[in-house]
Amino acid sequence: MAPQDDPFQDLEIALGRLTKYGVFGHKLDFFGLCAECREKQGDILEEARDVCLEEEQEHGHEGK
Repeated sequence: MAPQDDPFQDLEIALGRLTKYGVFGHKLDFFGLCAECREKQGDILEEARDVCLEEEQEHGHEGK
């Protein structure tokens, strides 16, 4: 990608065209857990992931 290209501006333009909204900005957030909290939450997160995978398989959404 050329240095003068702005992928975020390109994305805003594309989304504006797709949705017919006048997109004039965006926001990007990152969320996470420290190592200690990840360890505490590990079992809960794995269980939630397993439930989601099971639901996807039951409803035929696997891989989409």
